[in-house]
Parts: sequence; structure tokens; C-alpha cells
Amino acid sequence: MKRHVALFAISLCLVSLTSCSKAPEKTAKPVEEKKASAPTTPKMDLAKMPGTALICKVSGSPITVDDYRRGFKLEEIQLQAAVSSNPQMRAGLLESAKKNGLTLTEGEKTRLISLARQNKAADAKSFERYLRENKLTQADFDKQILDVGLAFKAAEIVLQQTFFNELVNRQMLYDAGRNAGLVRKANTQFSQFKKTPNYNQIAQLTGFSKDELNKELLKQEVITLYIDRLRQKAPVSNAEIRELYNKNLKVFQMPERIRLSEIIIPAPMQDNGPIMSLKTQVKRAQPTWTEAQVEQGAAQVLQQQKAKAETVMVQAKTGASFAQLANANDPRAQKTRSGGDIGYRQKSQLPKEIADILWKMKAGEVMPQMLQDPIGFHIMKVTGHEPAGPAPISDVREYLKANIVMAKGGEYVTKWLEDQRKTAKIEFAPEFQALLADQTKLGALPPGAKPGETPVAPAVPVPATTDPAVPNPQ
Repeated sequence: MKRHVALFAISLCLVSLTSCSKAPEKTAKPVEEKKASAPTTPKMDLAKMPGTALICKVSGSPITVDDYRRGFKLEEIQLQAAVSSNPQMRAGLLESAKKNGLTLTEGEKTRLISLARQNKAADAKSFERYLRENKLTQADFDKQILDVGLAFKAAEIVLQQTFFNELVNRQMLYDAGRNAGLVRKANTQFSQFKKTPNYNQIAQLTGFSKDELNKELLKQEVITLYIDRLRQKAPVSNAEIRELYNKNLKVFQMPERIRLSEIIIPAPMQDNGPIMSLKTQVKRAQPTWTEAQVEQGAAQVLQQQKAKAETVMVQAKTGASFAQLANANDPRAQKTRSGGDIGYRQKSQLPKEIADILWKMKAGEVMPQMLQDPIGFHIMKVTGHEPAGPAPISDVREYLKANIVMAKGGEYVTKWLEDQRKTAKIEFAPEFQALLADQTKLGALPPGAKPGETPVAPAVPVPATTDPAVPNPQ
């Protein structure tokens, strides 16, 4: 709590920082690595240029000054959120700022701290109470604010230096996504996003008109979908999956588990969403019956279902195929043709009285008695025992593959962009010819940055990792 509590206060303050420092200070060194120098923002006042003024064409698709303004503003807002909420990104940016001698001016420090405090409390006493409640000293609060402010300043310099190249990348990705037929899916997902509070928040922060915001966010959604599609093409070998599995055996440690199959003969006693209780079913079937008749009818159906369950139980215990019995009598298994298999269960995942019985059974045995609950009658069979230890690689293969794809996907997208640059016809307007110093590079990306992973996020330095993070599937 102490580490993150002041970060939200920085969001509005960063707006003040950017509005008062549109360009890097003269004393600030470039944040990017020297070997990856990128075109800098042209020395012209874009604010005074007409929005329809052409910056360039990418294979015939125009990019205008308005496109630049909207895209830059949206990325700036995303950058603020990322720097405030991502400690790893923030640490990388602060290290880069330190390495390159980038600092906040005294005026920027004063302004950030003042606005952050005002955002948290109306007066000095309220601010002191806020610090006490969150177990912060004033020095802690100020340091968090200044760290985020400096990290954002470092990231914004990279954004300024790479954004023209990023516009070209975005246009190539958008055109490819549109040609791949992703606009309809993007529209569907965007329609859902518009219903969330985040949409209104972005609208307020950008100041865009409704049409401008919708156009920019829809374009971003198409780009994101195409990035995801490209990522999935990253080749993943069995050897890579095995190597990552072996490196993360501790993550996949499991307690003892048993594998179960189950047959449920439905006899619902309560209405639960689309599932109607026996009483409700009888009412619908016999709308003219009295309450007493409905109660009697429901009781008769319950007895019929119990008798059916007892018959199935006898068949299961005397050697009949459990899978065939499930597929014939359990509505869920009838749909999925699963044979009643419900996979592995840990002891802690089952009611104690049931787990105690099942854990004493051997694989292939049917539970001695059926169980009844508000859903119906349950017949259970133990089909396997697995001792404590790492989960089999087959159980976690998809987790491993997804993480490798995430790690390699950025490289794959970057390679795709490089290949597109070789054949794309990129025509800059005369005023922007300075940006053509090196068309083949994607921009100044410090070590660890993966532009392909987040196509519309600023290229900011983040610590490189040697292995993809692996989620715990338990």
C-alpha cells in the first residue's frame, strides 16, 4: 500500500509537467542509446499547421497533422497511466534518466508536488491526516511523486523522438488489419469498451470530439487485434516448451490429486438462472394446477429422478461403462460427450466429508453411495491418483506456450515491421524530409523495449528479461 498509494495523484500533475515542457530542456541528454538514434521531431510548429496538412503517405494511406496530434495525445495519456502503475517500467526509466543526466527542474518539482498535494487534500491538516492513514512520511510522498514525474519526462523524450516512426508503423499495422477483415471484430470490442467508465475518462483527458475519439480508439483496436494475430505466428518448438517447463518446476508444484468422473441426475430444488427447480418445471407444464398439486407433482418427479439415479448407480458398480452411462443420463455429458470426466481435484477443492471417502478409494472404484444436493443426485468414480509433485507438462503446456508466444511475439512483430518497411512506399511531404535520414529503422528503442507487443504505446525503456514470466496455473 505504502509503495503505490501516492501514484494516482501524479496523473493530473503530469499534464501540468507536459504543458510546461513541450520539448526536452536544453540540458537534457537524449534518452535513447546512441547506436539507435532516431529522427527527432521536426523544427516546426505543428500547432500552427492546418490539421489536414499532409505529413506522409504510407503505401497510399495519408497521415495528416491531425493524425499526429490525436495519436500523440492519446499515447501521452497512455504513457502517464503506464508510468504511474508499472513499477518495472518506472525503474527502467529512472535508470535511463540517471545514466543520461536527465533531471527535473526546480520549477517542475515544485509544481508536481504542489498539484499532487492539492489533489489529495484540501488543506495542510487534511494532507497530514492522509499521510498518517496511509503510513507515509512527507518525504515518502514527495519522492514517489518526483520519481513518477522524472520517469514520465524521460519516457516523453523517447516518445517525441520516435513518434513519427511510430505513426508509420501504426499505419502499416492498421492497413494490414483492415485488409485482414478485423474491422468488424474491432467494432464489436470497441462497442463494449464504450460502455465502460474508461471511455468517458479518456474522452475527458483528451478533449477530443466524439467522432475524433471513436476514430482513434477504433483504429487502435484494429492495430491491437492484428498485433495479436502476428504474435500467434511466432514459432514455438516443443524443445522451448520443455526448457521453460524445466526452469519453472517450482511454479508448477501440485499437492496430491485424484481424477474424477461424475454422473449427475438432475433434480434441482431451487431456481438458479436458466436452471428451473422441479417445482417451477411442474408449474410451467401444468399452469392450472393448485399449489398443493404442484408440490405433489414435484415430489413425484424427485422420486422418479432418485430411482433413475439408483439404477445408474447399480449399473456403474457392476461393471457398466461409466462414460457411456454419463453420456446417456447426464445432460452435461450429453452435450460435451465427456463421459463424465471432470479432471483432477485437490483435496482442498472438495468438501471434507467427500474428500475423506474419495482419498481412500482406488482408481476404477465407484463411490459407495450417491450424493444428493440442491442440483440433483451425484454418482462419482475415481479414475486416477497423482502424487504430489510438479504438474505433468501436458497439463501446463498451454500456459507455457502462451508465455513463450508473448515473449517472442514482440520480436516477430518487429521483424514484420522491418520487412514491411523494405517494400512499403513511404512518401514524406517536403517539410518532413528530415525524417527520412534512416527509413529502415523503427525508432530509438532502448534495450528491453518491445514495440511489437504494444503497438500504440510509447517506446520506453523497460528492463529486459531472460525468460518469460510464467503464471501459476493452480
